[in-house]
Amino acid sequence: MRAVVLDDFGEWRLGEVPEPIAGDDDVVVAVRAASLNPSDWKLADGWYRYFMDYVFPMRLGRDYAGVIVAVGAGVERFALGDEVFGHIPVAGLGRSGTLAERVALPAASCMLRRPAELSPELASAIPVGGLTALQAVEFIAANPGDRVLVVGAVGGVGSIAVQLLASRRAEVIATALPEDEAYLRCLGAADVVDYSRGTEALVAERYPEGIHHLLDLAGSDDGYDALTRRVHAGGRVASALGRASPDRLPPGVVGLNAHTPHDPALLERLAQSVLAGDVAIAIERSCLLVEADVALYALRDEHVRGKVVVRVE
Repeated sequence: MRAVVLDDFGEWRLGEVPEPIAGDDDVVVAVRAASLNPSDWKLADGWYRYFMDYVFPMRLGRDYAGVIVAVGAGVERFALGDEVFGHIPVAGLGRSGTLAERVALPAASCMLRRPAELSPELASAIPVGGLTALQAVEFIAANPGDRVLVVGAVGGVGSIAVQLLASRRAEVIATALPEDEAYLRCLGAADVVDYSRGTEALVAERYPEGIHHLLDLAGSDDGYDALTRRVHAGGRVASALGRASPDRLPPGVVGLNAHTPHDPALLERLAQSVLAGDVAIAIERSCLLVEADVALYALRDEHVRGKVVVRVE
Protein backbone atom coordinates (compact mmCIF):
# COMPACT_ATOMS: atom_id res chain seq x y z
CA MET A 1 0.00 0.00 0.00
CA ARG A 2 1.01 3.64 -0.34
CA ALA A 3 2.16 5.81 2.59
CA VAL A 4 4.26 8.90 3.24
CA VAL A 5 7.64 7.59 4.40
CA LEU A 6 10.55 9.35 6.08
CA ASP A 7 13.90 7.88 4.97
CA ASP A 8 16.12 10.38 6.77
CA PHE A 9 15.78 13.77 8.44
CA GLY A 10 13.94 16.08 6.06
CA GLU A 11 13.55 13.44 3.34
CA TRP A 12 9.95 12.31 3.00
CA ARG A 13 8.27 10.69 0.01
CA LEU A 14 5.21 8.70 -1.02
CA GLY A 15 6.22 5.06 -1.28
CA GLU A 16 5.09 1.46 -0.93
CA VAL A 17 5.01 -0.11 2.56
CA PRO A 18 3.72 -3.45 3.90
CA GLU A 19 0.01 -3.80 4.63
CA PRO A 20 -0.77 -3.27 8.33
CA ILE A 21 -1.94 -6.24 10.38
CA ALA A 22 -4.29 -5.94 13.34
CA GLY A 23 -2.94 -7.33 16.60
CA ASP A 24 -5.35 -8.76 19.14
CA ASP A 25 -6.16 -5.30 20.55
CA ASP A 26 -5.96 -3.37 17.29
CA VAL A 27 -8.11 -2.34 14.37
CA VAL A 28 -7.03 -1.57 10.81
CA VAL A 29 -8.55 1.62 9.39
CA ALA A 30 -8.82 2.32 5.67
CA VAL A 31 -8.05 6.02 5.72
CA ARG A 32 -10.42 8.34 3.89
CA ALA A 33 -8.87 11.62 5.04
CA ALA A 34 -5.92 12.72 7.16
CA SER A 35 -5.09 16.25 8.23
CA LEU A 36 -1.59 17.64 8.59
CA ASN A 37 -0.10 19.16 11.74
CA PRO A 38 3.15 21.00 12.45
CA SER A 39 4.22 17.94 14.46
CA ASP A 40 4.38 16.02 11.16
CA TRP A 41 7.05 18.18 9.55
CA LYS A 42 8.78 18.75 12.89
CA LEU A 43 9.08 15.00 13.34
CA ALA A 44 10.39 14.75 9.79
CA ASP A 45 12.92 17.55 10.29
CA GLY A 46 14.31 15.90 13.41
CA TRP A 47 12.95 18.25 16.07
CA TYR A 48 12.18 15.31 18.38
CA ARG A 49 15.50 13.48 18.10
CA TYR A 50 16.51 14.53 21.64
CA PHE A 51 13.65 12.72 23.36
CA MET A 52 12.65 9.92 20.96
CA ASP A 53 14.49 7.33 18.94
CA TYR A 54 14.41 7.73 15.17
CA VAL A 55 14.42 4.38 13.40
CA PHE A 56 14.18 4.83 9.63
CA PRO A 57 12.12 4.37 7.63
CA MET A 58 9.43 6.17 9.63
CA ARG A 59 5.81 7.04 8.89
CA LEU A 60 4.09 10.42 9.06
CA GLY A 61 0.56 11.52 9.94
CA ARG A 62 -1.47 11.62 13.17
CA ASP A 63 -5.07 12.72 12.43
CA TYR A 64 -7.42 10.48 10.44
CA ALA A 65 -10.96 9.55 9.49
CA GLY A 66 -11.80 6.26 7.84
CA VAL A 67 -13.54 2.90 8.00
CA ILE A 68 -12.51 -0.16 10.00
CA VAL A 69 -11.56 -3.04 7.69
CA ALA A 70 -10.02 -5.47 10.21
CA VAL A 71 -10.59 -6.10 13.92
CA GLY A 72 -8.31 -7.89 16.38
CA ALA A 73 -9.60 -10.88 18.35
CA GLY A 74 -9.68 -8.95 21.63
CA VAL A 75 -11.53 -5.86 20.37
CA GLU A 76 -15.10 -5.39 21.56
CA ARG A 77 -15.57 -1.63 21.24
CA PHE A 78 -15.55 -1.49 17.42
CA ALA A 79 -16.72 -3.66 14.52
CA LEU A 80 -16.00 -4.10 10.83
CA GLY A 81 -17.45 -1.26 8.81
CA ASP A 82 -17.48 1.32 11.61
CA GLU A 83 -16.69 4.82 10.37
CA VAL A 84 -14.21 6.29 12.84
CA PHE A 85 -11.93 9.26 13.43
CA GLY A 86 -9.21 10.15 15.92
CA HIS A 87 -5.47 10.54 16.25
CA ILE A 88 -2.33 8.44 16.64
CA PRO A 89 -1.05 8.26 20.24
CA VAL A 90 2.20 10.11 20.89
CA ALA A 91 3.83 6.76 21.75
CA GLY A 92 3.11 5.61 18.19
CA LEU A 93 4.74 8.57 16.43
CA GLY A 94 6.82 7.42 13.51
CA ARG A 95 6.00 3.73 13.89
CA SER A 96 2.67 4.07 12.13
CA GLY A 97 1.20 7.00 10.25
CA THR A 98 -2.15 8.14 8.89
CA LEU A 99 -0.78 9.61 5.66
CA ALA A 100 -1.42 6.20 4.17
CA GLU A 101 -4.09 4.06 2.58
CA ARG A 102 -4.47 1.98 5.76
CA VAL A 103 -3.21 2.16 9.32
CA ALA A 104 -3.27 -0.22 12.31
CA LEU A 105 -4.28 1.44 15.59
CA PRO A 106 -4.94 0.33 19.17
CA ALA A 107 -8.69 0.08 19.71
CA ALA A 108 -8.09 1.83 23.05
CA SER A 109 -6.58 4.89 21.35
CA CYS A 110 -8.35 8.23 20.99
CA MET A 111 -10.86 6.94 18.42
CA LEU A 112 -14.59 7.59 18.04
CA ARG A 113 -17.31 6.58 15.64
CA ARG A 114 -17.74 9.38 13.12
CA PRO A 115 -21.14 11.08 13.13
CA ALA A 116 -22.69 10.94 9.66
CA GLU A 117 -23.07 14.74 9.73
CA LEU A 118 -19.28 15.15 9.83
CA SER A 119 -17.53 14.53 6.53
CA PRO A 120 -14.29 12.50 6.68
CA GLU A 121 -12.34 15.62 5.74
CA LEU A 122 -13.85 17.70 8.52
CA ALA A 123 -13.59 14.93 11.11
CA SER A 124 -9.91 14.37 10.33
CA ALA A 125 -9.20 18.07 10.90
CA ILE A 126 -10.48 18.09 14.49
CA PRO A 127 -8.37 15.85 16.78
CA VAL A 128 -4.79 17.09 17.24
CA GLY A 129 -5.38 20.81 16.72
CA GLY A 130 -8.71 20.82 18.53
CA LEU A 131 -7.62 18.81 21.55
CA THR A 132 -4.44 20.84 21.98
CA ALA A 133 -6.43 24.09 21.78
CA LEU A 134 -9.03 22.81 24.23
CA GLN A 135 -6.42 21.73 26.78
CA ALA A 136 -4.63 25.08 26.57
CA VAL A 137 -7.82 27.15 26.84
CA GLU A 138 -9.14 25.15 29.78
CA PHE A 139 -5.82 25.57 31.59
CA ILE A 140 -5.83 29.33 31.00
CA ALA A 141 -9.42 29.42 32.36
CA ALA A 142 -9.98 33.00 31.25
CA ASN A 143 -12.73 34.98 32.93
CA PRO A 144 -15.00 37.33 30.95
CA GLY A 145 -12.99 40.41 30.05
CA ASP A 146 -9.59 38.82 30.60
CA ARG A 147 -7.08 39.89 27.96
CA VAL A 148 -5.52 36.82 26.31
CA LEU A 149 -2.71 37.11 23.76
CA VAL A 150 -2.68 34.25 21.21
CA VAL A 151 0.66 34.12 19.39
CA GLY A 152 0.25 32.12 16.18
CA ALA A 153 -3.51 32.53 15.94
CA VAL A 154 -4.19 31.51 12.35
CA GLY A 155 -2.95 27.90 12.44
CA GLY A 156 -4.87 24.73 13.21
CA VAL A 157 -4.55 25.14 16.99
CA GLY A 158 -4.82 28.92 17.08
CA SER A 159 -7.94 29.15 14.92
CA ILE A 160 -9.80 26.89 17.34
CA ALA A 161 -8.30 28.46 20.47
CA VAL A 162 -9.47 31.93 19.41
CA GLN A 163 -13.04 30.65 19.12
CA LEU A 164 -12.94 28.82 22.45
CA LEU A 165 -11.55 31.87 24.23
CA ALA A 166 -14.12 34.16 22.61
CA SER A 167 -16.90 31.82 23.77
CA ARG A 168 -15.67 32.49 27.32
CA ARG A 169 -16.00 36.24 26.54
CA ALA A 170 -12.27 36.81 26.88
CA GLU A 171 -10.70 39.75 25.05
CA VAL A 172 -8.62 37.91 22.46
CA ILE A 173 -5.56 39.63 21.00
CA ALA A 174 -4.34 37.59 18.04
CA THR A 175 -0.99 37.84 16.28
CA ALA A 176 -1.14 37.48 12.50
CA LEU A 177 -0.45 39.25 9.23
CA PRO A 178 -2.70 42.13 8.10
CA GLU A 179 -4.43 39.93 5.51
CA ASP A 180 -5.59 37.63 8.32
CA GLU A 181 -7.38 40.31 10.32
CA ALA A 182 -10.87 39.82 8.86
CA TYR A 183 -10.57 36.05 9.26
CA LEU A 184 -9.57 36.30 12.92
CA ARG A 185 -12.17 38.90 13.80
CA CYS A 186 -14.81 36.56 12.37
CA LEU A 187 -13.52 33.90 14.77
CA GLY A 188 -13.91 36.29 17.72
CA ALA A 189 -10.60 38.16 18.04
CA ALA A 190 -10.99 41.64 19.51
CA ASP A 191 -7.65 42.88 18.15
CA VAL A 192 -5.03 41.69 15.68
CA VAL A 193 -1.33 42.50 16.09
CA ASP A 194 0.84 42.45 12.96
CA TYR A 195 3.76 40.22 13.98
CA SER A 196 5.79 41.35 10.97
CA ARG A 197 6.12 44.75 12.72
CA GLY A 198 7.27 43.24 16.01
CA THR A 199 4.81 41.56 18.35
CA GLU A 200 6.55 42.48 21.60
CA ALA A 201 6.82 46.21 20.86
CA LEU A 202 3.26 46.49 19.54
CA VAL A 203 1.76 44.64 22.50
CA ALA A 204 3.70 46.86 24.91
CA GLU A 205 2.54 49.96 23.05
CA ARG A 206 -1.14 49.02 22.77
CA TYR A 207 -1.47 47.37 26.16
CA PRO A 208 0.92 49.14 28.55
CA GLU A 209 -1.10 47.75 31.45
CA GLY A 210 -0.17 44.21 30.32
CA ILE A 211 -2.17 41.07 29.58
CA HIS A 212 -3.82 38.47 31.77
CA HIS A 213 -2.79 35.30 29.93
CA LEU A 214 -0.63 34.11 27.03
CA LEU A 215 -1.15 31.26 24.57
CA ASP A 216 2.20 30.54 22.89
CA LEU A 217 1.89 28.77 19.52
CA ALA A 218 4.61 30.44 17.41
CA GLY A 219 7.48 32.92 17.43
CA SER A 220 11.04 33.11 18.70
CA ASP A 221 12.35 32.20 22.13
CA ASP A 222 13.42 35.79 22.78
CA GLY A 223 9.99 37.05 21.79
CA TYR A 224 8.36 34.51 24.09
CA ASP A 225 10.42 35.63 27.07
CA ALA A 226 9.55 39.28 26.41
CA LEU A 227 5.84 38.50 26.20
CA THR A 228 5.77 36.49 29.42
CA ARG A 229 6.97 39.65 31.17
CA ARG A 230 3.75 41.35 30.04
CA VAL A 231 1.60 38.75 31.85
CA HIS A 232 0.04 39.90 35.13
CA ALA A 233 0.89 38.13 38.36
CA GLY A 234 -1.73 35.43 38.82
CA GLY A 235 -1.89 34.93 35.06
CA ARG A 236 -1.30 31.78 33.06
CA VAL A 237 0.83 30.79 30.07
CA ALA A 238 0.05 27.78 27.89
CA SER A 239 2.69 26.84 25.32
CA ALA A 240 2.38 24.30 22.52
CA LEU A 241 6.13 24.68 21.95
CA GLY A 242 7.37 23.37 25.30
CA ARG A 243 8.46 26.78 26.62
CA ALA A 244 6.24 27.15 29.70
CA SER A 245 8.69 25.73 32.24
CA PRO A 246 8.72 27.48 35.66
CA ASP A 247 12.24 28.87 35.14
CA ARG A 248 11.02 30.84 32.10
CA LEU A 249 8.03 32.47 33.79
CA PRO A 250 7.86 35.62 35.92
CA PRO A 251 6.98 35.34 39.63
CA GLY A 252 3.30 34.66 40.19
CA VAL A 253 2.70 33.30 36.65
CA VAL A 254 2.03 29.58 36.14
CA GLY A 255 2.45 27.62 32.93
CA LEU A 256 1.47 24.49 31.02
CA ASN A 257 3.22 22.83 28.11
CA ALA A 258 0.13 21.86 26.14
CA HIS A 259 -0.02 18.64 24.16
CA THR A 260 -2.72 16.52 22.55
CA PRO A 261 -4.68 14.73 25.29
CA HIS A 262 -5.53 11.08 24.83
CA ASP A 263 -9.16 11.61 25.82
CA PRO A 264 -12.08 10.37 23.67
CA ALA A 265 -14.54 12.28 25.90
CA LEU A 266 -12.85 15.59 25.04
CA LEU A 267 -12.81 14.65 21.36
CA GLU A 268 -16.54 13.92 21.58
CA ARG A 269 -17.09 17.37 23.12
CA LEU A 270 -15.21 19.01 20.26
CA ALA A 271 -17.10 17.05 17.61
CA GLN A 272 -20.42 18.08 19.14
CA SER A 273 -19.28 21.73 19.23
CA VAL A 274 -18.43 21.52 15.53
CA LEU A 275 -21.78 19.89 14.73
CA ALA A 276 -23.61 22.59 16.71
CA GLY A 277 -21.78 25.34 14.83
CA ASP A 278 -20.07 26.62 17.98
CA VAL A 279 -16.59 25.84 16.61
CA ALA A 280 -15.69 26.24 12.94
CA ILE A 281 -12.87 24.19 11.44
CA ALA A 282 -11.13 26.11 8.68
CA ILE A 283 -9.75 23.87 5.92
CA GLU A 284 -7.60 26.06 3.70
CA ARG A 285 -6.30 23.35 1.42
CA SER A 286 -7.38 19.85 0.42
CA CYS A 287 -5.25 17.52 -1.69
CA LEU A 288 -4.86 13.88 -2.66
CA LEU A 289 -2.45 11.42 -1.06
CA VAL A 290 -0.14 11.68 -4.09
CA GLU A 291 0.28 15.38 -3.22
CA ALA A 292 0.79 14.89 0.52
CA ASP A 293 4.57 15.28 0.39
CA VAL A 294 4.21 18.66 -1.34
CA ALA A 295 1.49 19.70 1.14
CA LEU A 296 3.86 18.99 4.04
CA TYR A 297 6.45 21.34 2.56
CA ALA A 298 3.73 23.98 2.16
CA LEU A 299 2.68 23.64 5.79
CA ARG A 300 6.30 24.05 6.88
CA ASP A 301 7.34 26.86 4.55
CA GLU A 302 4.20 28.83 3.66
CA HIS A 303 1.61 30.91 5.48
CA VAL A 304 -1.35 28.56 6.02
CA ARG A 305 -4.61 29.37 7.78
CA GLY A 306 -6.39 26.59 9.60
CA LYS A 307 -5.89 23.04 8.37
CA VAL A 308 -4.54 21.16 5.37
CA VAL A 309 -6.40 17.90 4.67
CA VAL A 310 -5.23 14.95 2.57
CA ARG A 311 -7.91 12.85 0.86
CA VAL A 312 -7.19 9.16 0.33
CA GLU A 313 -9.10 7.89 -2.69
